Amino acid sequence: MPRLCLLFATLAFAADPRAEQVDRIFSRFQQADSPGCAVGVYSNGEPLLQKSYGYANLELGAPITPQSRFYLASVSKQLAAAAVVQLAAQGKLQLDDSVRKHFPEFSAPWATGMTVRHLLHHQSGIRDYLSLQALSGRPDNYYTTEDEVVRLLARQKTLNFRPGDEYLYSNSGYVLLSILVRRVTGKSLRDYTRENIFQPLGMSHTVFADNHNEVLRNRATGYTPAPGGGWRINAATLDVVGDGGAFSSLEDLAKWDRNFLNNRLRPPDLIERMGAQGILNSGQKSLYAAGLGVQEYRGLGTVGHSGGFRGYSADRLMFPSEKFSVLVLCNASDANAAALSRRVADVYLEGRLKPAAPEVPKPVLPKSETSLSPAQLARYAGEYYSEELDTTFEFVVRDKTLWLKRSFGPDGPLQPVSRDTFRTGGATFAFERDVADNIAALRVSEPRARNIAFERRKR
Repeated sequence: MPRLCLLFATLAFAADPRAEQVDRIFSRFQQADSPGCAVGVYSNGEPLLQKSYGYANLELGAPITPQSRFYLASVSKQLAAAAVVQLAAQGKLQLDDSVRKHFPEFSAPWATGMTVRHLLHHQSGIRDYLSLQALSGRPDNYYTTEDEVVRLLARQKTLNFRPGDEYLYSNSGYVLLSILVRRVTGKSLRDYTRENIFQPLGMSHTVFADNHNEVLRNRATGYTPAPGGGWRINAATLDVVGDGGAFSSLEDLAKWDRNFLNNRLRPPDLIERMGAQGILNSGQKSLYAAGLGVQEYRGLGTVGHSGGFRGYSADRLMFPSEKFSVLVLCNASDANAAALSRRVADVYLEGRLKPAAPEVPKPVLPKSETSLSPAQLARYAGEYYSEELDTTFEFVVRDKTLWLKRSFGPDGPLQPVSRDTFRTGGATFAFERDVADNIAALRVSEPRARNIAFERRKR
């Protein structure tokens, strides 16, 4: 019977010529032995198109269906935010509660003035735990626990900025929100959302998977292109949730999306509360609400979120004024679900969208004109320890280049960009001198974790 229903749905959609345009958008996933995407287009909550391209599991030859479960990555944040907003409406917490009230582990001065609301809107200034782990050399699928994340954050000496001064995306805030749900309810985020969000909406395929070893029926395996062709499995091994961790299907995510048009959850104004944008200390309104980006695409307002991690990419894109949505869930790491959903929107909202703005080229970092001799580079060589990361960096000179060695991860060369400043990838290494002009310390920064302090160990 499910197969017959799917056939009828496919026939109904096939009469719409726009479906052929969508087929072309996803044509690369219609090849044999390829992972792919599930795509849904909805008007007033009703499907205009639901199609699947590619395979959920290459080993079994199992095709993707509307019931296939995909890792949602950061699209999960809106589900975690809904739980926190519900609990605030019930009086079990206040959005303006001090974070320290719920996390006594954060006794450092930086926690002063930080609130739950700051976490919800990415205005806390707290450093991103994935970035901290990456700086220490650990891969993005490094196995970690909630307790480890809390201990890592508690070791930090400073923030990226004073709470409320800026918006800066940080996965740490949403892991803390997940832990907060447990601390005020006694239930995990998994159990709380199942009882208060997923079951009331009939989302039987959706779960915050806080055990990466569990068996999930209809799971779409994540894949990444293999060197030389083909694919290899690329799955997440994180058990922390809130910032990510939810698995859901196209069928289920459509129910969640539909609830934004006609809310069936408590409180009655849940959607309005979730859509309230954050306000910075300056009074400026942020483009981020409660797990939702509030932005614009080609002249129309949008609400939604994208996400990508390991072998998955996901996007939920809603145009509230049009009561129109696009959902894209993919199990290929080289799929860009956010870009794909907008191409689909271009097809269905033709005539209602403004002309696309010309693409702005990405800024190119200027090439360094700094050249240092091996003797000059040798002044930076040595070991540097960070209490914040509980990690030691060692710098050595090889082939007239300064190299970074870490306990975790491969060695890497550093490119000098100015006196005492080097760069590799997205990280900047700024060495500091003492009054005697000797290299004494180091500050390491990347976009979501600024100014990590290292002290030079004496030889």
